[in-house]
Amino acid sequence: MLKNIKNFFARSLPNVDLVLEKNEVRHDETIAGDFYIKGGAKQQKLKRLECILLKVYKDESKETVETVKTILMSRTLLAKENAMIPFTFLVSKEMEPSTDEFTYKLHTNLFFAENKVSTDHDELVIVKE
Repeated sequence: MLKNIKNFFARSLPNVDLVLEKNEVRHDETIAGDFYIKGGAKQQKLKRLECILLKVYKDESKETVETVKTILMSRTLLAKENAMIPFTFLVSKEMEPSTDEFTYKLHTNLFFAENKVSTDHDELVIVKE
């Protein structure tokens, strides 16, 4: 019962989805996509959108590589409203190629009123030259 109530309220909140044009990239390549924000059952004030690049190891431990994008917002998203924000990221030569031991993930957080957060994860594979 409690799980059903939590699911109901989660559906009523805005959510974010980063959609990438591709998830395999090489060094010095720019990856592009869009953040899609879908409004919930009622309007919400958006505070911030951030995307962090994580290195995720085989044992599921994580390491922050860098903050890819932070967008401060002072905007109200209406109920059922949709918004799109363009995304680009240049993969630097210093980043190690993905291996069997680790991969990369773009972790997106959408922060809104009352310190609520919607999250999204997208795998990013950096291939060898």
